[in-house]
Amino acid sequence: MKMLGYDLGPSRLPLTNLTVGQYEKLQTNLTAIGFWEQSKAASRQATSVL
Repeated sequence: MKMLGYDLGPSRLPLTNLTVGQYEKLQTNLTAIGFWEQSKAASRQATSVL
């Protein structure tokens, strides 16, 4: 959610927060597979239906 602009605070147990390195790697991997473009396209498609 933080990558989408919603900082909802720390994770609750039993989950743990990502380290800075894990967060950066996740963001890099999501970019590499085109996640952000797909997410934007799906969002535009959903709002055009409403």
